[in-house]
Amino acid sequence: MVALEWLKDLFLSIWAIREVRFTVYHILLNFVVALAAAVRTNTFEFAKVGEFLYRKLLPFLMVFAASAAASEALSVQWLVTITWGLVELSLTGDMVGNLKTLGIPIPDKIVELFEREE
Repeated sequence: MVALEWLKDLFLSIWAIREVRFTVYHILLNFVVALAAAVRTNTFEFAKVGEFLYRKLLPFLMVFAASAAASEALSVQWLVTITWGLVELSLTGDMVGNLKTLGIPIPDKIVELFEREE
């Protein structure tokens, strides 16, 4: 019972961080847009939904949590801000790509900012 209470307290303390809430909502919005893009392009596979959340949500939250812990231990708040900004840039790039797939007109200059070379 103590472990569950500790886990609940940990979750609530992490959820209290504004950037964490913003990022989780951003990931969920990305998920909805990616889902719509997959349906539109006939590439939707229900089995990949869990993988998408596992590959997006978990790594971003782990990186942010590690950054927050390191920032607190080293007393450098800027580390959290920079990490959060990089996570948000990555999410925004995904969103731009998915919106473009949906046929939303996005200026080419914006698309070029987020294009990744593969």
